[in-house]
Amino acid sequence: MLDFRRLYSTFYLVLSIGVTWAALSQDRVNYPSWALVGPAEFNAFHHAVIVGTYTYIIPFALLSLPAGIAMIWLRHPAISRSLVILVLAVGLFGGAITTRLAIPIQKQMDYGDHRHIPALVQQLITIDLYWRVIPGLIALAALATMTYQLSGTAKTVSAK
Repeated sequence: MLDFRRLYSTFYLVLSIGVTWAALSQDRVNYPSWALVGPAEFNAFHHAVIVGTYTYIIPFALLSLPAGIAMIWLRHPAISRSLVILVLAVGLFGGAITTRLAIPIQKQMDYGDHRHIPALVQQLITIDLYWRVIPGLIALAALATMTYQLSGTAKTVSAK
């Protein structure tokens, strides 16, 4: 029988891995295609992508914040508290970078001179790589370690 802490830790790990992976995929999957869209179609294309992001990524990202805070106290004892705090800090940092750097660039793309979109996309990719992707990969490594820590206790529980 699964105890609450193991169940909650599993929920948190699935949520956090999904949110982190979705955010990381934006840089390599979504952003390069933005430079290929013509100026006349860009606003409609960008709006469709943003609606998808707001629908499928943002709600789970927002849920991961209170889930991460609760995880500090409700985590399974095998999971390192410092790794939980690291993942939480990386998520908060990524949110700050998104609101302070990425969103203003995207607004420039929507409302500025569309001839500058390719340069703005490159700027967005560069910012994303250094300030969101690399920290996100660190968070994924921490999440993988937490998953390993949790799965290592499954053997001892099932052996009893």
